[in-house]
Amino acid sequence: MPRMSTMAIAAVINRAVTAMPAGQAFVNVGVWNGYTLLAGMAGNPEADCVGIDDFSQFGGPREEFLHRFEGARSQRHAFFEMDYRDYFAGVHDRPIGVYLYDGEHSYDNQLRGLVAAEPFFADGCVLVVDDTNLEEPRQATLDFMARHEDRYEILADVRTGDVRHPTFWNGLLVLRKRAPGDPPAEPAPAPPRRSRRRPPSKHAASGISLIVVRDGEGEEDAAPAAQAAHAQSWSPLEVIITGASELADALDRCASPVVAFADCAAPLQPDAVELSLAFPQRARPRFWQGEPPQHHLSGLRKRLAVGRDADAVLPPGEPFVLIGDQVGLPATMGAGPPLALDDSSRSLDEIGDEEAVGKLRRTGGRRVVVLSTRFSWTEQRPAVSRFLEHDSRALLADERVRVYES
Repeated sequence: MPRMSTMAIAAVINRAVTAMPAGQAFVNVGVWNGYTLLAGMAGNPEADCVGIDDFSQFGGPREEFLHRFEGARSQRHAFFEMDYRDYFAGVHDRPIGVYLYDGEHSYDNQLRGLVAAEPFFADGCVLVVDDTNLEEPRQATLDFMARHEDRYEILADVRTGDVRHPTFWNGLLVLRKRAPGDPPAEPAPAPPRRSRRRPPSKHAASGISLIVVRDGEGEEDAAPAAQAAHAQSWSPLEVIITGASELADALDRCASPVVAFADCAAPLQPDAVELSLAFPQRARPRFWQGEPPQHHLSGLRKRLAVGRDADAVLPPGEPFVLIGDQVGLPATMGAGPPLALDDSSRSLDEIGDEEAVGKLRRTGGRRVVVLSTRFSWTEQRPAVSRFLEHDSRALLADERVRVYES
């Protein structure tokens, strides 16, 4: 069914509802096509499961949802077509054991969605908050916790690399309401700050396997995808054509530790595999199929060329300081890892001239890679320019990248 969630999130919800004490309810605000509500209902016919939606967003697929809901419901499952605030103000009447607010994710609505339901949260209630890569729902949830000091603890805080990540989609927070007498909650670990340092890639040395899953039983069912797979520019690349029922055996036959999958109907770009490995956070679902935005592809292909240029003059596995923008260099480079000039959240533009030189020396800036988007940054800083042009040796200088060694 159409969904904006994943199997992993569905499993979290289903497990929480299965463990929910009798007499408590699973409440899902914002059902859309029904995926998360049905995830809680699945295998739980005796659990009270309630969905609420006024279908004011995303096309309002009312009829499609009701068809699925009626086909899966038990007598303990209910749906209310109304605003969630009206529902909690005048309809709901039992303790909530599992709660998912998946309505509009502005700060105000996320906070209101928690505040409106809070009087019904049972001790031990599990609160599932999705889309927490976004700052507004994440901050609203943390502010809600701060209003109730020591009453809620974080069970899981997962950030993902992209908005449609196959693990936990666009980020997930799972909270629990603590009961009186519970031992003191351990301080929630701060989520790891996204490092701009990247380990050296092993893809080039180890290769990858590309598995094409065909629809039918014959090889001809996978012919278009097989042609696209063999056209990939990444080498070495092992291509395996298999049916869904033989997938486990195909995985056992893989000679490579890295595996990519392709649907047999996917008209892959010739460099889809390499681009996906090189820029995993940019490889959104369906991005490499059909006609992807050419300005995205051209920019990423330029970065691939920059990575090849830098690899030609840098020793494999040796770190270097990267002066560049957000996208940076491909993860498939042999040289590296790239080191950030500054490990704080400051942008390069906030770093002064002399400070930048000091950081280059302290970071071990024996090798420095400057991307074309930051040529002007170095040229506007006389001390940095002197360090690179006079105290260092230029290994490479073209219109795309400059590489120095001191």
